[in-house]
Amino acid sequence: IRSKAVPTAAKAKRLAGSLLSSFWQRVPAPYWPKSMVTNPSNAPLAGRRILVSRPEPKATQTCRALEQVGAHPQALPLIAIQPRTLDGRERSLIQELDNFQKVVAVSPNAAHLLMEQADEWWPQWPVGLEWWGPGEGTARVFSAAGLPGQAPASGHDSEALLSCTAFQPEA
Repeated sequence: IRSKAVPTAAKAKRLAGSLLSSFWQRVPAPYWPKSMVTNPSNAPLAGRRILVSRPEPKATQTCRALEQVGAHPQALPLIAIQPRTLDGRERSLIQELDNFQKVVAVSPNAAHLLMEQADEWWPQWPVGLEWWGPGEGTARVFSAAGLPGQAPASGHDSEALLSCTAFQPEA
């Protein structure tokens, strides 16, 4: 079910290539604003100034990947991903983790926070649970904790996750 992970720099190069081939090349050069004219360097985003508004630590990682393809990124993390204090009902859900069949985290950040919270109650993870995420990043967080992290074979959102056979009603 899992697909191979693509390194961040490769993702940035692929994104840069798709951006350049989709929009920029459709507009004749004389109509481009001066700031959009491509630097003659071989780097796909050479000279481009890019504002990255992701929470840390992903903002820094994205900026590094964009720098590798010639961009001049600036991080502006507008939100912070932080754990919150769980109430009694929520702590009970973590304590009863072995009563579930599947665990779904919607992002690598959510998976990290779940692992931190659950680690207080589960020194050894319950057996037989399926650990799911909408993408490879989330599945890798589970796998790094020694759990069988899974993600959709294609797609990387909730719809792709819910289309997996594991989330379909049994016939």
